[in-house]
Amino acid sequence: MHLPRKTLASLAIVAALVLLPVPAMAQRTDESLLIALLNDRQIVAAHPDLFYRDLGVRAYKDGDKQRAVDMFLRAAGFADKPAQAMLATMYWNGDGVAIDRPRGYAWMDLAADRGYKDLLVQREQFWAQLDASGRQRAIAEGRQIYAKYNDEQGLRKLDQELQRTANKATGSRTGFGGNNLTVRLRGGAAGPGLQPKQDGGPTVLGGTPVRGIDYYSPMLWSAAPYAKLKDRVWEYAHSELGTVEVGPLQSLSAPSSSASSGK
Repeated sequence: MHLPRKTLASLAIVAALVLLPVPAMAQRTDESLLIALLNDRQIVAAHPDLFYRDLGVRAYKDGDKQRAVDMFLRAAGFADKPAQAMLATMYWNGDGVAIDRPRGYAWMDLAADRGYKDLLVQREQFWAQLDASGRQRAIAEGRQIYAKYNDEQGLRKLDQELQRTANKATGSRTGFGGNNLTVRLRGGAAGPGLQPKQDGGPTVLGGTPVRGIDYYSPMLWSAAPYAKLKDRVWEYAHSELGTVEVGPLQSLSAPSSSASSGK
């Protein structure tokens, strides 16, 4: 089955939105543990950028494109670059929304402003396909989108939410609450449920003990370093996925009757 180009482009972004297993190059490092924690459903529920992005991906895969747009917009409001890129591709392709290429470019311009190489390339490809009037409107659309969804505002709002959530939990935030202090992450559905543990038993996330000092790392609960960690996740994701060049569709002749009959 041949998929249209717009569907291929959108699905490529969706694939990158899903956090991948920790790559071999990052194993047994503090960074690998933090990236693993970002895959935990409880952590996702506590981070509104990841939470709404995840809902958007689910809605997109289920075919509810309007809900996907709504959820990606919410994630975009917390400076989530993958969600912004997905909005860009949906508007550019008319995927679940009315086609609006100047708006698609404006969203991709915002998504690329942290320097993700593949998004920068996509932004330039979008720009090259706009005519003069489209470029003028893209600049106007971009001003409006930046005014509401720029990183400064998004990260400030995200920082407030992360600090509020982290402060609701109990346990050591410095690692000095006892050598055996860990934070237990409940399995199952995402939601609140941190349980400080000091009985000497390990807390396991994929076989890795999660100490309080790791769980409360600023890279998980302070917007600026957390954004840099997400940058690393995106880099890892695309190094694992690689790139695919999609050529023009080709017409194939129907199989002969002898071939179809197995002769």
